[in-house]
Amino acid sequence: VCSSDLKGASLRFERPQIAKILRSIFPPLEWVPKYEKSWLVSDIVAGLTVSVLLIPQSMAYSFLAGLPPIYGLYTSTVPLIVYALFASSTALNVGPVATTAIVLGSIIKQFASTEEELVALSFTMAFLTGAVMCLMGLFRLGFLVNFMSRPVMAGFTSAAAFIIGASQLKDLAGLKMDNSELCYVNVYRALASLPSINFFTFGISVFCVCILLGAKQIKRIPKWFPVQLLLVAALVAFSYFADLKQYGIQILGPIPAGLPAFSVPNLSQLPALFRSSLILALVSYMGAISLAKIFATKRKQLVDPNQELVALGMSCFMGSFFSGHVISGSFTRTVINHQMGAKTPFANVVTAVFILVALVCLTSLFEFLPKCVLAAMIVSAIKSLVETEEAKFLWQVRRMDFLQMALSFVSTLFFGIQQGLLISVAGSMLLVIYNSVNPPIDQLGRLPNTTIYKNMKRFPQAIVDSTIEVIRMGGDLYFANVGKLATRLREHLHHPHIKAVILDASPLTSIDTTALREVADIFEEYSQQGVSLCFAACSGPVRDAFVRSHLADRLGPR
Repeated sequence: VCSSDLKGASLRFERPQIAKILRSIFPPLEWVPKYEKSWLVSDIVAGLTVSVLLIPQSMAYSFLAGLPPIYGLYTSTVPLIVYALFASSTALNVGPVATTAIVLGSIIKQFASTEEELVALSFTMAFLTGAVMCLMGLFRLGFLVNFMSRPVMAGFTSAAAFIIGASQLKDLAGLKMDNSELCYVNVYRALASLPSINFFTFGISVFCVCILLGAKQIKRIPKWFPVQLLLVAALVAFSYFADLKQYGIQILGPIPAGLPAFSVPNLSQLPALFRSSLILALVSYMGAISLAKIFATKRKQLVDPNQELVALGMSCFMGSFFSGHVISGSFTRTVINHQMGAKTPFANVVTAVFILVALVCLTSLFEFLPKCVLAAMIVSAIKSLVETEEAKFLWQVRRMDFLQMALSFVSTLFFGIQQGLLISVAGSMLLVIYNSVNPPIDQLGRLPNTTIYKNMKRFPQAIVDSTIEVIRMGGDLYFANVGKLATRLREHLHHPHIKAVILDASPLTSIDTTALREVADIFEEYSQQGVSLCFAACSGPVRDAFVRSHLADRLGPR
């Protein structure tokens, strides 16, 4: 074999590997060559339908974050195109959503007071949050989101719904008050400001909320029907011809037309914002990846959690240079995207292009839109965030998970978005540690007329030999929990009738050196009193650890 043959074989081996890596980084390299002409119509229809919903929603959620509504439209352009270049999910629709908006608003209002400062900080948060998510994805750290368990997120979103609703009381009723991050403070201030209520504003708000909630109850109205956009158009026309401004009703005012301009985010406050960016990154990613997995299952497809981290991160990062803030996955728009038959992430590109057209041609139409209409849209959407069914399910199935949800709900509601989420995640981590340090240790008994051993608490009819104790420990055996097992094993030394203790080691997948030394010490104590200590059904890694530590020689064939 000559060297040239070896070189050719090496190249033939490397090229497929390089192509595979490129496809994993840029998923379009996988689906673009397979793109069918029939898919184009489906993607265009889905993208246009979603964009009709996204126009009013993006403005409302930008308003929720304390930013001018135009920045919601900006956020619905470049980030969506970038997401399509990196996404592994074919169904997920991304853009401004309520949860990231309320978290973003709570962060930037701590560091800025004027509108210009809030806008600039929103770009900085998008830059930093995007960078954090990209790094997490590249280093395969998607597993960190597991500390934000489903009960924690359910409690957080439920509390966020109340916080969002309370934050809109000012605009719903035209009250003269300052908003707070805390729900109960906003409710108190709203009640104290009732004498300043504008009944014209309040009447329009009630009308809009009734229309939006009523439309959801009419099953004949399809989900893709643009109720919100039609309502906005009707109120814009009414505001223009009736001159609602003369009645003290606040309107959006002039909205600049044109495409989002390129600008470099202000990076001077990065250190102060780093912790907050981690929180926002987790909230954004959790909302997106949960939806991506749900719809991947529906479509019998696979989604790469770490690739989705990169996709979201790159979307936020690049969007920060084009007047965008942080995005996440939208449940409503993803459902519509799926129902309208979107085949690939190209549907997000279609949506972004339509929003760009709207920015050039339609922004002047929103000048006369009353602000209370956006507040009504926000309030009408928060019902879906309250996880009452999840609370019932957790209470029935596992009370500890219900307590996690309750802790998340109460801490978020009374301490604010950021502090509540930190407390909730800390509580989840403590629960993980507690369960790891306190694994269940059960006594086993033999079922009558069988050789099967079961937990005595669940099978009281099982037979127990008075001279042999059989126990089973759940989880891995390591330095933090070996003490509990050691205590249990040493208790048997005080019972003279016990001649042998057998540990069913089938649940154990690993054992560390601290645990090995503790087992060796207990083995010596047992040997001195003439009691046998046996390990049964050891897994491969546990058996290997026994062999390498020479403990297997001391335990013998038992």
